Amino acid sequence: MRLTTATVLFAATSLTLSAQTPLTLDSCRTLALRNNKKIEIARTQEAVARDMRRAAATASLPRIDIEATYLHTPHKTSLLGNDEREAARSLGSTIEESLGILLPQLPSNILSEPLNTIGSSIADALTLDTRNIFIAALTVTQPLYTGGRTRAYKRLARLAQSVAANNSDATRQETIEATDRAYWLVVSLTHKERLATSYVALTRELYGNVDKLKQQGMATTADLLRVNVKLNEAETAHLRASDALSLARMALCHICGLPLDSNPTLSDDSINPATLVSEMPVTENSIANRPELKNLRIACEASHYQTNLTRSGYLPQIALTAGYTVSNPNLINGFRRTFDGMWNIGAIIKIPLWNWGEGKYRIRAAKAGEKIARYTLDEAEQAMELQLRQSQQQLRESHERYRMAMSNIDTANENLRNANIAFSEGMYTSEELMQAQTAWLQAQSTLIDAQIGIMLARTQLLRASGNLQAE
Repeated sequence: MRLTTATVLFAATSLTLSAQTPLTLDSCRTLALRNNKKIEIARTQEAVARDMRRAAATASLPRIDIEATYLHTPHKTSLLGNDEREAARSLGSTIEESLGILLPQLPSNILSEPLNTIGSSIADALTLDTRNIFIAALTVTQPLYTGGRTRAYKRLARLAQSVAANNSDATRQETIEATDRAYWLVVSLTHKERLATSYVALTRELYGNVDKLKQQGMATTADLLRVNVKLNEAETAHLRASDALSLARMALCHICGLPLDSNPTLSDDSINPATLVSEMPVTENSIANRPELKNLRIACEASHYQTNLTRSGYLPQIALTAGYTVSNPNLINGFRRTFDGMWNIGAIIKIPLWNWGEGKYRIRAAKAGEKIARYTLDEAEQAMELQLRQSQQQLRESHERYRMAMSNIDTANENLRNANIAFSEGMYTSEELMQAQTAWLQAQSTLIDAQIGIMLARTQLLRASGNLQAE
């Protein structure tokens, strides 16, 4: 009970800290990798593949089996028919009758009784008590030649383990990519929600100034209504940004394994694209680490061994057997009701002779599967290389958009400053000031999108090269 209480308190404390402590990208990745169910499934599948490989390694080892059988029947087994059995029991009487005709002076029962006894014993000896049969056998089987089946089976099991490991790696990279996207979406919406708040404040300030000008007769009701419409639009945009931020946080909590209502906060200094390189070099081996490509290469190799496995079914099979069999009644000493047994040793040879071309067709189909696997690999390599180069181009374009957005920010800030001065001096109308504020808002939003775009483009490039790992 104490241990359970301590565990619950520790879990609650951890969740509270995770909700209060600002989460970094690395901490979100760590939580996602620790709590993601798909990763647990991939790990379990990897363990299954490892056990299957170990099972395949035993295919060439001797097999030891023990088998026991009990059989009950209502009748005994007789080697004589009913007529023969009755004739054997009356053997003495039959002989004595025959001799009585030839030798009338022969005393009666002098031969019948001893011969009848001998006949009865013979009939009883040929009647076997098989109503209760016990048989037990210990068998050892050692495969000698299986046509390459054992070797192919072992190799396929090893390849299956490698596929499971690559699938696990792919799942981890997919989880990291999804975490990055969810994390940067929250960061983006956080900044946009703050931007929307600032824009609402600017619009409200403008509304108050225009209202004062209207009271002084320097602005019309139409001017005030236009500003009021813009204020309503700004408040609506702020509400949409807040709702989107709440949904994005819940999605991030789901990926990280946190309660959906934990409302975590993220580090404010997360956006720092200046520290990232604008591009990554692309070489011939840039996609070699892609787990998907590794699995396709394994599929090509596995298809070769699958062909060997198919061929082995139509080649000779040789095995040695040895064993010990115990039975009751035993077969060694006249079906006596005792346990006794015997050793045996032998060989099993299976040679397929004729199957109407089945083997040829199956092997031909397996070789066609090898060609399909190679074609699939070639096509996937080209597609992955294209994806890698596109990701590299997107990263370069993201940095270019960021530089342009930074330049536009300076222009928008200066334009807004001049518009405020001109409006305060009566040289700008409220509509012209709102246009400057809208341009400022758009420039700020574009800058946020450009910054987030660099982070996502970098993640996508690492994923396309198969190098996306938890840092």
